[in-house]
Parts: sequence; structure tokens; C-alpha cells
Amino acid sequence: MEVAVRALSGDLLCSFEVLATQTVADLKELIRKSTQIKPNLQKLLLGVKLLSNGEALGSLLTEGAPNEVILLQVDKRIEEVEEDWRRLRKASEAVRNDKDLVLAAIHRSAGEAVKFAGDQARADREVMLAAMEHNGSLYKYANPLLGADLEFMSAALRQSPCQNDPLPAWHWHTSESMCSDKAFMLLMVARQGVALQHASCELRGDEELVRAAMSSYVLAFQYASETLKSDRQFAEHAVKASVRNLLHVPDDLKADRNFILNCLIPFHEGNSRSYTLPSILQKLPDSLHGDRAVVLRALLSLPLCHRREELLRARKDLHSDEGLRAAAGLSGKPVPSGGIRTEAREPAALLAGELPKKQAFWHKLLDNDKLRLDLDLVSAALEDDASVYELLPEAMRCREQIALLAFRRHRIKLPKPLLSNRNVVVEAAAIQVNASDVEKRRLQKLPLTQLVAKFELA
Repeated sequence: MEVAVRALSGDLLCSFEVLATQTVADLKELIRKSTQIKPNLQKLLLGVKLLSNGEALGSLLTEGAPNEVILLQVDKRIEEVEEDWRRLRKASEAVRNDKDLVLAAIHRSAGEAVKFAGDQARADREVMLAAMEHNGSLYKYANPLLGADLEFMSAALRQSPCQNDPLPAWHWHTSESMCSDKAFMLLMVARQGVALQHASCELRGDEELVRAAMSSYVLAFQYASETLKSDRQFAEHAVKASVRNLLHVPDDLKADRNFILNCLIPFHEGNSRSYTLPSILQKLPDSLHGDRAVVLRALLSLPLCHRREELLRARKDLHSDEGLRAAAGLSGKPVPSGGIRTEAREPAALLAGELPKKQAFWHKLLDNDKLRLDLDLVSAALEDDASVYELLPEAMRCREQIALLAFRRHRIKLPKPLLSNRNVVVEAAAIQVNASDVEKRRLQKLPLTQLVAKFELA
């Protein structure tokens, strides 16, 4: 095949007979011998296509037809980078986005040079995969645009998870094809169980996928399809994994005595069920509140600090049952007169129904440093009184659940540390406009700064 090499002005520089098996790198070497321009300073254009060194000429040129390429001579500072890849850091944007140069620097630096590559180079799948071959954790330097690239994302998710290097805020969930790809979603939920919420409707009904999500985030059950939640065997597995999943079990199963007795297992400190509930009986129909076996199982499934109040939720004739009193830690003691834990009894007299007294009750209760860190108690207080938010330590205000509750109930602005959390910002924006699922997906695509400004979240 014959190829003519021209300058940008159109002047003919040289022409060659080449073989289909030769590469662009071979052609650059021929040009060097003819023009004395080093291959690393050459950029070849075929039409509007920029040719890469590894491409075979047979796939680019046409046999028996005139083939013309344009030769561009690029920045001589490329030679400096070739001598020392660290100089890529201070090179021009054009040099840092030179794919062939960056790939060569990545090879010489065991992947480290990708940290200094330009945005365009880091949006190139081949560049990032080359870096990850040397060091898998370099996936975090990828341009966010690669978040919608299935091959790159799959490769990134196969890297050993690093606790200190969570996945960047890639927008993979805006791609319907990726959210519908089971193989990809299995990789994603194994890394972040909460990602199940973005899976397609069909996949959220896939038991294998939901189980994989629950392995990394036990509360991922809430994102399962209604059909799967209604599956008795699977719902039982979910509640055994965490009693908090009882919140998302259908009402007909909550009313099933045998189901409740089978799925509630005793609580013990240090067990794997890191999420609990302040009450189980509150989530069950009244018909089960008088069932001694159910009440006993509910008591034993809760931490000891919640059992006294739980016994008070049972039918009154069960309050004096010695077995239940012993399970609640009340053996030999009178049953408390109210459903408030020990630390709260002193200010309990302030509760008389009027708002000022209720506010005083919460304020006095939260003077206790220990209670200010009790998530359930703080949530209950914040539901009633916006001023409670000012009493909370910064760490509690920055809890996602507390921040969103404060915004939902009282439109309290999000704390500054959470303004970079896309899930929290999108959820708050959706609350502000009462967005549907479809509208929420659209919000996911907007930049964080735009969401915060448009919906006045800060």
C-alpha cells in the first residue's frame, strides 16, 4: 500500500510503500529517516482521525487507492517528559493529554504518571486500564466520564477494595444499560450494597443480586422489589440478618404469627446485626401484642435498654408476667410507669402535651451527653422540635439520617460536610420538590453546586 505524508500546508514531505502488517509506529520511524523529525514529536492525521502508535496500517489504509496522512510536529517539551515522566506534572495541557506520551510514561512509572495526565487522557479507557495493570488502586484518578463505561467500571470494581479509598462519585447509575446488566450490578453491590437502589426493576427482584447486596449492606433489602419482599422465605432471611428489615416486610407477613416467631432471633452484644430497632411490637399489628410468645420473642430480640419500654407496649395483662418481666430486666422491680428509659424519668413530668413543656422536656433530656448520641432518641426529638438540632454535637448533625430528617421536617439547611455527598444532596433536593422516581433520576445528573444553589440546601 502506498501512503503520502503531507505537511499541514499541503506540501508533500515523503511517500512510502508499506505493508498491511506494519503499525503507525513503523510509519513514524520511516518518516523520521526521511525528515529527521523524531517519532515522539510526530502526530499523524488520517482525515480527522488521530492515529495511535499501536494501530495496524492494514486497518487504516486502502489497498490500491491514494492514502494521505497529515504530519503535525508537536511540542518539543515532550522530549523532557520522555526523559523524566515526573515533568508531565508541569507540562502543558496538550502534552498531558497526549495519549501515546501518557501511555509511555505510565509504563515507565509503574502507573504513577496517570496522576499527572490531563482530563482528556484520564477519560480514555485504554489509558486508565494501562495504569490499573500496574496498580489497581489508580482507578480513583479516572475522569468521572468513565463512570458510564461498562468495561472500565467492571475492571475498577474487580480491584481489591480499599477501606480508605472508596469509589469516587461516578455517574454509572445514569446509564440504564449498566443498571440492567446483572454481571456489572453484582460487582457493584458487592462493593456498595446501597447501589441496589439504582438497579433496574427486574434486577431488584433477582434474589441472587439482592443477597449479594445484603452481604455488604444488610439493609439493602429495602431496595428489593415488592415481589421479593413478599417472598416468605426470603423475608425471613432478611429479618434474621437484621431485625430492622422488618420495617420493609409486607403487612400480611407482619401479621403472621409463625413468620414473626421464626424470624426473630435473640439479640446479644457484639453480634453481626449492627442495625436494630427501638421497638418491634410497634411494627406489628395490635392482634399480636397480647400473644405472650410473640412478646417474649420481641423482648429477647432487642437490646436490654429498649426492653422495659417494649413490655409496656404489650397488652396490659402481660405486664405482670414474671417470665416477660425477667426478659425485660425487671425481675423483682415494679414495672415503670412510662415508656421512657431510666435517664429520661426525671424530666418526664414536663410532658403535659403543651408545646413549650414538650420542648423543655427534649432539651432537658438531651443535656445528657450519652443520650445526645442515641440515634433513635435524637430522631424522635427532632421529629417534634426543630430547636433540638442546635443541641446536637457536630458529628450527630452530620449523620445522613439526622441531616435529612431535619431538612424534611423543618427545612434546616444541610451541614457543610454533607454538601459534597451526592446521595444526601439529591435526596434533599427531591424532598424539596416532592420528586417522583423519574424526576429523582434527572436530579442525579445535575452538578452538586447547581443542586445546592437551585434548591437552597445550604
